[in-house]
Amino acid sequence: MKYADLAPELETYIINYVTQKYQSLAPEIVYNVMREIYLYHVDSLWMKHIDEMEYLRDKVGLMGYAQIDPLVIYKKEAFEKFQSLLWRLKVDVTTFLI
Repeated sequence: MKYADLAPELETYIINYVTQKYQSLAPEIVYNVMREIYLYHVDSLWMKHIDEMEYLRDKVGLMGYAQIDPLVIYKKEAFEKFQSLLWRLKVDVTTFLI
């Protein structure tokens, strides 16, 4: 079987499972738990992102010696890193909540 065949069934199962688990808790508690989890992951991933951007800035500084426009390289790689950050945030938070 392929993942595409199982995806709808898995999605339904996971939604029902998570809904059932969180229904037994008060809405305020669920909100606070989700908020804390999200903030924890944003904080840790953002620190990693800042470190990566510092490394990128050093790397791009050396690109000028190679006759490559450093601004173009920086914009391209910074965009890719930010998209990676957003994707990683979605995956980490969703995985942790489930």
